[in-house]
Amino acid sequence: MGNTHALPFSIDATAISQWLDSLNLKQAVQTANDIYTVLKTLNKSPAQYQQHLPILLDALTPITVQLCTDLQPLFCTADDSLDAKKRKIARLSINSLRYLAFLHYQLTLNTENNHIALYINRCIKICDLCLTQSALIYERPSQEIWKIVGQMYQLSSDKALLELLNNDSTSFFNQQDTISKNIKTVLLFNLCKPYYLKQNEILRLHTVLNQYSEQLKLNNQYTETCTHSWDYSQPGPAKIIRPSIDTEFSTLYLDNQLLRPTLQAESFSAISTKLTTYRTLIPNISKERGARQKIAYGISAVYELIEQHKRTRKIQKTSEHLLSLADKLELQPFDYEKKLEKVSAADIWKNNKALTNTTHIAQVKEDLDSDFLLVKLNSFSGTAEDIIIIDGENKLQLGVIRLISQLKNEKQSYQLLVEKISSELKATTVINQSQIQKAITCKIPNNETLLLVAPNKYSTASTIELNQQAFILTRLYESTENFMMYQIQAQPD
Repeated sequence: MGNTHALPFSIDATAISQWLDSLNLKQAVQTANDIYTVLKTLNKSPAQYQQHLPILLDALTPITVQLCTDLQPLFCTADDSLDAKKRKIARLSINSLRYLAFLHYQLTLNTENNHIALYINRCIKICDLCLTQSALIYERPSQEIWKIVGQMYQLSSDKALLELLNNDSTSFFNQQDTISKNIKTVLLFNLCKPYYLKQNEILRLHTVLNQYSEQLKLNNQYTETCTHSWDYSQPGPAKIIRPSIDTEFSTLYLDNQLLRPTLQAESFSAISTKLTTYRTLIPNISKERGARQKIAYGISAVYELIEQHKRTRKIQKTSEHLLSLADKLELQPFDYEKKLEKVSAADIWKNNKALTNTTHIAQVKEDLDSDFLLVKLNSFSGTAEDIIIIDGENKLQLGVIRLISQLKNEKQSYQLLVEKISSELKATTVINQSQIQKAITCKIPNNETLLLVAPNKYSTASTIELNQQAFILTRLYESTENFMMYQIQAQPD
């Protein structure tokens, strides 16, 4: 067929086969680098190679998947440690899979292809492996990959291919027998929040979900058993449902109730609770006595409330100190001092319109023996999986919104189930690659320090600066459209 100086072979089946045969599979890292270079070249100008993609991908896909699978034990080890070398190998594998997935997506643009079902299924399975390996090194999942998964679902749905039985010559792509089950595995894996698990637990979880993915039900209409929704036209995973929001035609509702006993039987009870039983926590917490407290949600609003709390406490301490000194004196005030008006805390902050607009008064109920609390309020413009702060008596409590309910026939029309994170908080700024962002740091009971920041280009194991001190992003716990939560450690001297 054609020749190109950018590739190490001519584009014909014999030349590609000869080049692949020349690679030393025993040198997995070097060979993976060679394959990665080819995939990167193809991705630079996919239109140039569009007509040749079937022959290229038929040859390159099996060996790429094999190499990426072979590399996995090199960065996924029994001691759960990740050094720079292991991360470099992992990123080589992940980036190779990203390029391979994009090329399969390009191939499916030719909707008249007789093998389109095969390429769609391969594409989704490659995305699945890419997202799994990202979790194994606690790296932020690729939005580009999620975009491809959504487009593959839409295409396979439009062409009635979701339940078509797979028949692939490569066994890796036959682990599930339909496109639908592969998509459900991808969705479930994200819903189960694997970033909180150890590497071996992540792999075991994925195996379980792969086996029982058909227990996830995808519905076009909302029912009370649905906890999440997925808009496959958007580049992102499924989200916790927020009531009364008009949805697009491309929204699916996820019912995972059937998966609960499976997860419990496989020793994933904590995941089962988070995934399927949030609502069961509400009745017990609702029995607690409520208190009216100030709240704020979203990174910026939470940051400002922490700063306000810090300033207020500083003023109070200064006032107490001055009053203590004054008690020891017997001086009479001057006449002009008698005319000075007293200033309250409310007067100090009444001109801060930005803060007034971002704080709300809510009824808060807390079970001290639980990791959750309830927040009831009249109006709510936020979303689930965002951070929230409660300003209680002499204590700030940071949490994550895990469930939103709309109440009927009650004064407070919204109810938020909040998972408590920490009450040892600091508002700060983070410098990452010369970019400055507002951020929040907190301590949690196991003595870890967490960093919460708005989504941006952060990379696990990279170095950031906080308060003129270097810290390492040791691991990602959560990444949503609203915030990212990292574990951080001070960089050794």
